[in-house]
Amino acid sequence: MKRLALSIGGVLLLAAALVFFVPSLRQSILGIALPLNLQEGRAEPIHIVSMLLKAREVRGLSSQPNFTMDDTVTPDVYDLALGCVEKTERTGADPVIAYLINEENLAQIGVKKSGSLLNNVFSMRLGRGGVIENFLMIKGQESPIVDEVRMGQMLAPLWIVRPDKRVTVGEVWSGRWSIAYPVDTLDKAKINLEHRLNYHIARIFSQKDMELAVVDYEGSITLTPQKPLPSNVELVGEGHIKGEAWLNLKSGQVILADDRTAWGYAVRFLEEKTEDLRLFDRKSRIFRPSVMPNAGDNFTSAMPKDGQAPQINDISDKEPTANSSTSVNR
Repeated sequence: MKRLALSIGGVLLLAAALVFFVPSLRQSILGIALPLNLQEGRAEPIHIVSMLLKAREVRGLSSQPNFTMDDTVTPDVYDLALGCVEKTERTGADPVIAYLINEENLAQIGVKKSGSLLNNVFSMRLGRGGVIENFLMIKGQESPIVDEVRMGQMLAPLWIVRPDKRVTVGEVWSGRWSIAYPVDTLDKAKINLEHRLNYHIARIFSQKDMELAVVDYEGSITLTPQKPLPSNVELVGEGHIKGEAWLNLKSGQVILADDRTAWGYAVRFLEEKTEDLRLFDRKSRIFRPSVMPNAGDNFTSAMPKDGQAPQINDISDKEPTANSSTSVNR
């Protein structure tokens, strides 16, 4: 009996050692914690490379709401590279993160243009689990190319919503965040853009001294007026999101994210029998150059070519941009 007890104890000790020393086994049994570690006063550079598209069509009232633009519509397409400083202004229950834009390179159809984002300061307030609760420009001037809403969407991949428990590879959890958008054709009446997302860890891998979780996410954007619209006006809208984020499991930081976000809306004036259709599309990569200095080098876009009318449902499968060939340095 004593030998049997010793044998069982030895097996249990061996199993415990395997769970402790073999990360993949430990993660499959115990799950993975996705931390959100913020240090007040910490400042770090962030780089963004992106292609932006916006298009507008004013047309006769369609029999059924639709987001298909006429082939004659020529969208505005921009290449944009931004550098900014991310600073944690406040930690605790309602963390506040500030972003100062200190570098901007903008081109349209290969021609460099002066932008208006330089020296702008944005403030982001987070809620539980890293949910974006508020995003505002607190200093600077509005950009006709990247407004407050689209800037918030561009930075959002750094703040994937954390699950409230440990999760295993492939397990899905959900999150959502909202931002208000003023519609110019409705006298700046605001609509809520609610981003509803599903996340899952696709894989875990180690590189340099970091253990990284690759988090895939996909979801939708719903548009809802904050106040009732006039009886002769309708607003319809929708959007789609797809991306991949690399999360450092020790620091809790997203060090790189590839994101494709497309959304649009139509304001339908029933008495005038006209409607105003707007579409916005963006593909971008956001990364921390302190650990990934060359991450922007192989960025490519899947945007429609200049002169081609965009379609809101045209989000191609994401390319393997965040792959093992991307170097990570310390």
